[in-house]
Amino acid sequence: MAEFNIGEAIPWVPIERGANVPVPGNNMDYRDLVARRVEVGRGVDVDRQLLEELRELERQPDGPGNGGGRPPITGVDDSDDDPTPSSDHLAWYVTFRCIGDWGVYISRRGRAELARFLVRRGARAQQAHDASWYLLRNHETAHFLVDRAVHTLEAVLRAESGRPADLWLHRARSIRNDELEEAVCNAYAYRMAANHPGSPLRAMREFISRQPRGYRDIDFDTARKGRGASPTGMTRFQAESQLLTCYLTRTATTTQRVVGLDSLMGYRNREAGTNGDDILRVSDHEKRILPLYRVE
Repeated sequence: MAEFNIGEAIPWVPIERGANVPVPGNNMDYRDLVARRVEVGRGVDVDRQLLEELRELERQPDGPGNGGGRPPITGVDDSDDDPTPSSDHLAWYVTFRCIGDWGVYISRRGRAELARFLVRRGARAQQAHDASWYLLRNHETAHFLVDRAVHTLEAVLRAESGRPADLWLHRARSIRNDELEEAVCNAYAYRMAANHPGSPLRAMREFISRQPRGYRDIDFDTARKGRGASPTGMTRFQAESQLLTCYLTRTATTTQRVVGLDSLMGYRNREAGTNGDDILRVSDHEKRILPLYRVE
């Protein structure tokens, strides 16, 4: 076992620059977008041009709830049975293990596509403008919460063995679409968005229910029982603990879970599963706030 003095912090070890670090759920080349990124605050990023577009869409005779309006930028229609894109194709998270680029990135075009869908399904312009931001920001924030929780597990293993334990990197490289993690992140995003008064819950549920596997596997009925939305077939506590157990055991899936690992997610309101603490503690004396960027 490696020797550590009591109370001595285990150092944070970032991945070397130039390493091939995958972005969860997203295969696009985002380098040009990153170069033109704009850092934004913690509240709703007000996009006045988008809001006016949504108001115009709302004013059309066959507006909210009736399938009217212009098609989205990406050409994805919202007819009755058509799928919606994954959250990670509208926004993405880059791990803090990448020193220069880490943070949450919200695509303006992706957000606009989501917001227009919400208006067409009955949301008002202002509701759709705000809810589109909350859903995407919090889905990607949840990826950070998982990443940070795994980093804690890695530090424990490193303290025990004295050797690196790249649990996050191993899983990110070996599993292209981690359905359980996407369900955990979408459940968190929905719980956070639903906390805001006036959120268009029905339209948000419809968007999520049309997303790819994993993203759409959410039990919304638990929200009515005061526990918040959770991945299908499990409570939120079970799903988060099982996901982190998969990281810990380096397995794609597992029927076992280490009870209590969900506490590593760092929710300020643990019972409700909301308000994740977006602070990364690098050392005893340094902490970093999760950066949030808008890109085109």
